[in-house]
Amino acid sequence: YVSFANKIGNNQLDASFKETDDKDILGQSLISMQKNLVEADKNARERKNEEEKQKWMTEGVAYFGDILRQQQNSMADHGFIVISKLVDFLDVCQGGLFVVSDTEDKIDLLASFAYGRKKFSQKSFEIGEGLIGACVVEKETIYLTNIPDDFPEITSGLGGTQPRFVLMVPLKIDKLVLGVVELISLNEFKPHEISFVEKISENIASSINSSLVANKTKRLLDEAKVRSEQLVTQ
Repeated sequence: YVSFANKIGNNQLDASFKETDDKDILGQSLISMQKNLVEADKNARERKNEEEKQKWMTEGVAYFGDILRQQQNSMADHGFIVISKLVDFLDVCQGGLFVVSDTEDKIDLLASFAYGRKKFSQKSFEIGEGLIGACVVEKETIYLTNIPDDFPEITSGLGGTQPRFVLMVPLKIDKLVLGVVELISLNEFKPHEISFVEKISENIASSINSSLVANKTKRLLDEAKVRSEQLVTQ
């Protein structure tokens, strides 16, 4: 009894003890205490894990909030900064930021980043075409696991192990979808990471919407200025 009690007291919660018989009340009490301590330790570790996840998400949201507030020369430059930081933050292989076109019939690749370098590629999908287009129509997150080697969205990058997990999250404000974030990884996306990307995607959508409104306002002002100059000339 003393040896077992001392082990529990020293936090050796996996120590074994065998009761002598059904009437061994002291032994049963020690075993019950051990079970309660094991359960308490498990709950404490789970709480700590959840607190760490929440802290990671809170700090991440604040970090990307600062990035999204930074002014860039163009929407494409802004998109590249955002997707490259997101790829690094989540430690994934590659990422792409797609934006719905002005005509709202296509979704175009705004910026992409893979294996630590900027990707220069042009991609465009009809709304509803492929997984990117489907993500716009369905307005829901698409998460693929164990994808095949010939999956069209993947760049093999520096070679080696082929990525197996693809996450696509719509960039939406309420029910309006402005684009899609696509992330491709060697490792499985954990639930809290998916939740984080969904939260960040809302902020990215707000940033894109602000840029679109600003660009439209500038275009209207430029057109008004041209018309005014034409009237003066006439």
